[in-house]
Amino acid sequence: MNSRILVVLVAFLTLIGGAFAQGKEYAKWTASFEPTDIRAGESGRVLVKVKIDQPWYMYGTKEFKSDNPLDTFPTNLAIKLKPNASIEQNGELVTPNPHEKVDKNFNNLTVEYYENEVVFAIPVKVKDGVVGKQKLDLIYSYQVCKKGLCDIPRGDQPLSVDFETQSGEAREARLAAMTALPNQPAQVSESGSPKDGAAPIAGQTKPEDMSLGAYLLFCFVGGLGALLFPCVFPMIPVTVSFFSK
Repeated sequence: MNSRILVVLVAFLTLIGGAFAQGKEYAKWTASFEPTDIRAGESGRVLVKVKIDQPWYMYGTKEFKSDNPLDTFPTNLAIKLKPNASIEQNGELVTPNPHEKVDKNFNNLTVEYYENEVVFAIPVKVKDGVVGKQKLDLIYSYQVCKKGLCDIPRGDQPLSVDFETQSGEAREARLAAMTALPNQPAQVSESGSPKDGAAPIAGQTKPEDMSLGAYLLFCFVGGLGALLFPCVFPMIPVTVSFFSK
């Protein structure tokens, strides 16, 4: 039991070491607002575009839960509109259909993911009496991985978008919520990779082939590596799960 606790502690410290070494982000987020001629009382939407560096992929909105505190899952995608005096949300987050695959980064868990470029939408409605320049603030959470490696989960990242409401009465044709899927870059629907999952790096030692002492040394070296190479860390979920059985 003591050896299990020690292994989990070392793995946790490895993860924390990487967290303090956050550097490059592998997904670029931008936001825009439409329509540009919106009036008070009318509906619009916030478009959130994510450009994901290849060969990284971003997990979808599906949440994973378990009663076992040692189980680890990818951080699911979440995009939320912060409370605002001029705008109210007018529907659920609109998402394109994600890809699906078995992910070896998380013990062959079947996951949903996006790659390359993808556009999401938040339907909104302008409150009565609002005219002039406005600003919306959003927060988003996500995680990206690639074959054998995962970036540190990114939680509650800020994003903002400016827009302007025009004067005049709300138009009947603009009252319905904008819940349609926004136009997507062609490669999102055409590309199906990575099809081979996230296998361990070639030549990488598997945790089950190590003694406890060797594994502890591996974790220590991994922690140092996380400090030297930001955002990239070993497959902690797999190793923790193995030694906790």
